[in-house]
Amino acid sequence: MKFSKEEISKIVNLKDARGQLLNVFDLHGKLFLAEHGSSRIVQYSSHSLPIFFSDFEWCQTKNNVMGQFLVSLREAVNGKLF
Repeated sequence: MKFSKEEISKIVNLKDARGQLLNVFDLHGKLFLAEHGSSRIVQYSSHSLPIFFSDFEWCQTKNNVMGQFLVSLREAVNGKLF
């Protein structure tokens, strides 16, 4: 079974603060840093987090989609940090 971009976003089910479904192929992230025990927080960076539709071509089940999303998100975040 092939999944569309819309179906993948619905399966992942990420929502914003208002409860609106997010497009997982258009994510942006901000990294904030703080000293342990301090209330001082500094924004370190802000990046788009590329998740590619082609990474999901092999997915046959909703569990495959969720697993691939987690792998893709981890790779996107690691790519911005390291």
